[in-house]
Amino acid sequence: MALLILELSVFEFMNVNISGKQILKLLSLLLFIFAMLELSSFLTAKYLSSRFVIFYEPKIDSEKFEEYYATYLRTRHEILGPPLRFWNAGDRDNSGSRIVPAFPDPEEDDSCVSIYGDSFTWASGVGHDEAWGNLLSILLSCGVSNFGQLSYGTDQAFLRFELNMDDRARVVILGHLSSDIMRNVAQSYGFVSPAPMSGLRYKPRFILERGELKLIPIPYFPLEEVRHAILNPGKHLPSEYFVPGGDAGTLRLEFPYSWSMLKALLWNRQLRAVLERRPYSLDFYDEDHSSGALELTTKIIESFYVLAVERGKHPLVVIFPAPDDMQYFEKNGLWVYQSLIDSLNDKNIQSLNIGEKLLERYQGGDIDEIYIQEPKSKGHFNAEGNSLVADIIYEYMNEKGLLKNLDY
Repeated sequence: MALLILELSVFEFMNVNISGKQILKLLSLLLFIFAMLELSSFLTAKYLSSRFVIFYEPKIDSEKFEEYYATYLRTRHEILGPPLRFWNAGDRDNSGSRIVPAFPDPEEDDSCVSIYGDSFTWASGVGHDEAWGNLLSILLSCGVSNFGQLSYGTDQAFLRFELNMDDRARVVILGHLSSDIMRNVAQSYGFVSPAPMSGLRYKPRFILERGELKLIPIPYFPLEEVRHAILNPGKHLPSEYFVPGGDAGTLRLEFPYSWSMLKALLWNRQLRAVLERRPYSLDFYDEDHSSGALELTTKIIESFYVLAVERGKHPLVVIFPAPDDMQYFEKNGLWVYQSLIDSLNDKNIQSLNIGEKLLERYQGGDIDEIYIQEPKSKGHFNAEGNSLVADIIYEYMNEKGLLKNLDY
């Protein structure tokens, strides 16, 4: 019956006498709708490029490109990547640690604890006095050297510890943020750091060969090749997980833009995670994930643990939750990084889950109150959050008997 009605409708349409003016109006309307769809798709895609759904292409033809690239090569650390200078950089002391007001002279007062990690370890968004490392040093009555670095993966934090032969602290802490697991399978900051020229900055990464870590060094491209490398990462970064067209579902923005957006909705894993209201990092903690990120991250942390013991130190692994991790746990009763905790436990490596301890203290309260809300440092712990982190780590160290291992 429906098919008969459709055939009659088509027959009637074919027999309607439509003027050229009406056809022109119809075509104009269709063209307008298409133009609006393309414009909205383009603007949406530009926003999503800052969220790594659409491949972000830096302005490599700008006048500042050569200057920026030369500065990057001059200032990057040959092993760790940006930045080169860890010493006397304005916000660091002579040891390369963030300034610790409670113990400002590392040459006079050896640190009893050293900490490595990303911006959560560094304590972005708060001053030196409010950083949890400084607050922990007050609780311990000894120096806590903060070797954290913004945008580091767990891999770079481990390498930073490995290279820092002058670290004499008896207890060493490795901080791991939930999203660091994604940085561990990336080589270009263009896929993990939304900076204007992030496509020009690279990092090292590890891969696993026969169950052991193999370091893939920072790639170097001469000026005459770097533009092609940036725009075609799949051809120049064989160890980069997030290359366009790869398993991550990262896409290039191509005309028609609406088709690019449709492909993103169908195939991009991060966009799918957003629509399903779950942290994107959750996927990477799946032991069967195509990136192998869980096994790799476990091995990196295990290697840190073994090296610390070999150097006569007492290692401690601290796992930091992002705000959406806390929200996901409150809704689903599952930590995004629980599989990592389990993998470490299987290797007799205990880890301190900061998220679990925070919820114990904030029962019935609004956990967002301890995170910074301003865009520049959004998602990091504010002064209150840093104070809680310092208290939690101090109590854990006391519980595990680590305080007696410190040299005062």
